[in-house]
Amino acid sequence: KSISVVFDKQTTVCAAKDHKPFSVSLGFTPLEGVMSRTSCGDLDPGIVFYLMNVHKFSIYKIDDILKNESGFLGLTGYDLEFKDLVKLYGKDQKVNLAFDVYQSQLLKYIGEGISILGGVDNIVFAGSEIETMMPVIYSLIKKISFIGISTKSLPWGDKNEISQVSAKGSQVKVYLNRMGLAKVIFYETENFLNK
Repeated sequence: KSISVVFDKQTTVCAAKDHKPFSVSLGFTPLEGVMSRTSCGDLDPGIVFYLMNVHKFSIYKIDDILKNESGFLGLTGYDLEFKDLVKLYGKDQKVNLAFDVYQSQLLKYIGEGISILGGVDNIVFAGSEIETMMPVIYSLIKKISFIGISTKSLPWGDKNEISQVSAKGSQVKVYLNRMGLAKVIFYETENFLNK
């Protein structure tokens, strides 16, 4: 029973059991799921009708706002990459609020996954933004430590492709996967062909 959190252009949370996904935070478009740098993530669909009726926005304008002017950009007003936003975390109220919303969405999907799986054995953090998101990863682990996670002391200096950050004896194992997408695809293809 594993939860995978991938920090990439679009943050994705997946709950898998016996190598089969049971829930994924992504939907048909980038709008569903966890908010990103510029897209909103989950929202009340009534907001679309509100923007049409009250502000007289066209459906095309609303689509553009939700995909390109929302998320961290909409909450902070800063058109910055994640690495620059993380530098402002703890120093700027708007950035703090945005990261609070972001983490709440992540916690919702992690909790949903644990519930669907009936527990969790492993949590794996991965993706192209993993190094940038270390403060968020640490905060998330701290917030869900009540499920039986104990971690190694900071800093987590191990730069191996896959490193375990949970301490010996932790009921739930926590890993950082720094493997690039090309390598992941290679290993998955190799596994598939070997079967």
